[in-house]
Amino acid sequence: MSTNAIEGEVKAYIYANNIPLVWLDDQQGTLMKAINEILGEGWNEQKVNEDKAKEMFHNVMRGLEIYDLPGDPFITGYYQLPELIENPFVYCFETAELYFWFLSELRINSVVVRTALPNDPPEYLLHLEVTS
Repeated sequence: MSTNAIEGEVKAYIYANNIPLVWLDDQQGTLMKAINEILGEGWNEQKVNEDKAKEMFHNVMRGLEIYDLPGDPFITGYYQLPELIENPFVYCFETAELYFWFLSELRINSVVVRTALPNDPPEYLLHLEVTS
């Protein structure tokens, strides 16, 4: 079975069982349509290096007007990927989810992720910074 067939089966299962769309776009392609408007159709069909992918991602963040949200995500919950189009204020891990999806579409399968874990004093929150 090919990788594409396996990915298709996984997506079908996730959609059919109403599993939260943390790492996937919805079946209507809400996220993909929004990014196509920014980068143009076929953006995910080109071969790009990591620097170009990072530049493209920053263009997407600016185009979607997505901004980092300070605070405690345990209080408010999180948005799923398709919801980021309507709710542009996101926590760091939601940005990481979007970046993961974006790089997956470009078939880039490795990134460097840095975290700042809670420390003294204990009120510091977990923070993710994703770089390629």
